[in-house]
Amino acid sequence: MKKEGISIDETLDQLLEKFELMEANRRQEEKFNQILHKLQEIEARWSKAAEEMIAAIRATTAILKATLPTAPMASPPLAPTKCLTECPNNNITWVAANSNHIGEMLAPTAA
Repeated sequence: MKKEGISIDETLDQLLEKFELMEANRRQEEKFNQILHKLQEIEARWSKAAEEMIAAIRATTAILKATLPTAPMASPPLAPTKCLTECPNNNITWVAANSNHIGEMLAPTAA
């Protein structure tokens, strides 16, 4: 029983090849769906973790804002100090009465 020159065996072989291709495509599509599902799970976990991190940062920020003073702290006033500069020559010590002034002239005193 030949129909247009193709035998039953050839037709069966062609059908088997098509079936195998269809089966391979189905398995491939199934794998793609599994991968897509896994990626969606990962995305959901990352989104949840990001939301938790944002909430924690907001809570920490609120706590810090509540505990910090609203007015900036004033720096303590500078207290004048006496500076001594000893010269190796003649045991003369130079004393500045106030170190708040840079470039102040020093007065010699006997050591």
